[in-house]
Amino acid sequence: MKRNTSKKTARFSALILSLLLTACAPGAGGADASQDASAPTASVAPEPSSYASTEEMQTTAPNLSTTAAASENVSQEPSTAESVTAEDSSPATEPSTPAETVAPEPASLASYGLPILSIQTENNREIASKDVYINATMNLTPDEDSTVDIAAYAGDIQIKGRGNSTWMAAKKPYKIKLSKKTDLLNSGKNKHYVLLANYYDSTLMRNDIAFSTAKAMGFPAMDGVHVSLYLNGEYQGDYMLCEHLRVDPARLDIHDWEDDAADLADTLCEAHSELKDASDQLEGALTKDLSWMSSKTVSFNGQEYDVSDFVDALPARNGGFLLELDDTYDEVSKFKTKLGQPIMVSGPEYAKTDSELWTYIQTYVQAVEDAITSPDFTTEYEGRIVSYQDLVNVDSFVDFFLLTEVFANLDSMFKSTFMYKDVDGLLTMGPIWDFDLCAGGSMVIEFQPYYERWQTTYRSLSKAQGKQWYRYLIRDPEFVQRVYDRYHELRDTVFADLLAQGGLVDRMEALLTESGAANLSMWNASGFGGFGGFGGWGQNPRGGNSGQKKPATPEEYKAKVDELRSWLTKRFTWLDAQMQDMDTLTKSLTH
Repeated sequence: MKRNTSKKTARFSALILSLLLTACAPGAGGADASQDASAPTASVAPEPSSYASTEEMQTTAPNLSTTAAASENVSQEPSTAESVTAEDSSPATEPSTPAETVAPEPASLASYGLPILSIQTENNREIASKDVYINATMNLTPDEDSTVDIAAYAGDIQIKGRGNSTWMAAKKPYKIKLSKKTDLLNSGKNKHYVLLANYYDSTLMRNDIAFSTAKAMGFPAMDGVHVSLYLNGEYQGDYMLCEHLRVDPARLDIHDWEDDAADLADTLCEAHSELKDASDQLEGALTKDLSWMSSKTVSFNGQEYDVSDFVDALPARNGGFLLELDDTYDEVSKFKTKLGQPIMVSGPEYAKTDSELWTYIQTYVQAVEDAITSPDFTTEYEGRIVSYQDLVNVDSFVDFFLLTEVFANLDSMFKSTFMYKDVDGLLTMGPIWDFDLCAGGSMVIEFQPYYERWQTTYRSLSKAQGKQWYRYLIRDPEFVQRVYDRYHELRDTVFADLLAQGGLVDRMEALLTESGAANLSMWNASGFGGFGGFGGWGQNPRGGNSGQKKPATPEEYKAKVDELRSWLTKRFTWLDAQMQDMDTLTKSLTH
C-alpha cells in the first residue's frame, strides 16, 4: 500500500492520535497488553541469554520466564499500554463471602479448540472497576484435543478490570488473583494472572509472535496461553491467560524489597506476642512505608521496634527495581528525567518512601540518560567518568531495538516499556510487553502500513518518545555495529522462523483459526489490527454481545493472518535492504 501523505489524512490521523493520547492519560482507562503474554505451544525454544556474557555485567541476568510456551500471546495488552501495578494493594469491594453460584462446568461450553476458562462472579456482578476486586469462582479446563499446555483449576478468585485504552473497548481485559499460589501455566506458582483481550488485533497473535520471538532471542517475556473465556455463562471470545508482569522468582527474578517487608513482619510477629494477630496489617504497613530501611526502626500501633539487625543483613539498595517508561505516568513512585522521560517504579511500588532507594534509582537513571545523550557517550557518575556501556546491559538494549524495529511497535519508548536493575547489576531492557499494535496493527490509528520507516526515528506520539534514548544511541557507531551484527546473527534463524513454512505464524494460525473465527463473530474489530476501515474507538462493528451477531468464517480469520504475513514479508524486505552493510545502515538511521 502507498503511504497516504495528504494533508487531510495527516490532520485526521493527528486527531485520532490525540484522542488516543487523551484516552490513555492518567485516570482515563487501560490497555490490554500490561504487563502480560507469552508464546504458543509451538514456539521456538529460547537460546540461553547472552546478556550476562558482557564484561560490564556484574550479575547474571534474572531467571525470567524465558521458556517459550508455544506460540501464544503475552502483554500487558494495549492498543497503548497498561502499567503494571502492585495489585495486592488494590482493595476488595467487600469481605470475601462464598459466591452464590459457581462457574459452569466446561462440558456444557464450546471450547473452539482451546482450554475453557469459565468465571462466575458473585451474584452475577458486573466487573466495572480497575481498582476494586470482586469475588468469583473459576474453572479452567484443558482441551483434550489442543496442544496448549495448561493446568486445571477450580476454586475461588478475585477479579477486576485492567488496562488503559483497552478498558474502554467493548472487549475488556481483566486481572485475576487466585485464592492461593498456583502454577497454571507450568512456569511457577503465583496468585496473579491477567486476561488479555487483544481487542485491537484481529489475528489475536501479534503479542504472541513478538513475545515468542523475544524468548527465542533470550530476551525476557511473560508466559501465556489462549483460552476461550466464559463470564457468567456467556462467551466472551479468545483471551490470553498470562503471567502478570511483576518481581517474583517465577516471573522477574530480581531482589524483592516487598518480600523483605513481609519477612520483617513475620520476624517481628514471632518475637513480639502483641503482634501475633496483626501480621497482615503489619506487612501492609511495612510494604507501603519502606522508611524502616533507613531509620532501622518500625513504629506500629503506638510501639517502636528496633530492626537494625534485620536491615543490616539486607543487600545494598542499588537494585531490585522494575521500571516502566510509560506516558500514562500513574504509578505511586514516579519521576521524570531531564529529557522528560516518564519513569515509574513498578517494584517496589512504594520505593519513594525510602530515601536511599529513591535517591539511588533516580540518580542512576539520570546518569544513563546523561551518558547516552553526551557527544562522547560518557558522563560523571559517583566521582568517575563512565560510558553508558558501563551503566546498561548493551546486549539487552540492542535486542529491544531490534524487536521494536522488526515489529514496528507503536508503543516502544512511549508506553509499557520495561527495564530492570538488580542489586549490583546494570540497567537492562525488558521484559517485553504490549505489542498488540505492532506489525501493521498501528493502522488502527494511522491508516498506513508503515513498513518502510524506522520506528525509532519516526514515532513521536509524545514529546518524550520524540526525545527517546534510542535516537541518541543510533549515533554511536559501536551501538550501530552491534545492531548490525545481531540482526545478521538472527536473520536466518529466529527471524526466519516467523514466516517459514510451519513457522511461528503458521503454528499460531493453526492453533487459533477456530477460536479466531468465533472471536471475530463476537468482536469484529476490522480496522483494529487489520487493514480494514476504522471502526471507531471502542466500537464493535459486528455487534459484540449486544445486538445481532454476524458469524465469521475461518476464511475471514485467515485473511487477517494473511495481512499480517504480507506486512512482515515487506518489513523484512525493507530491513534487509537497510542492513546490507554498515555504511547503508548508518546512513539509513541518521539521514
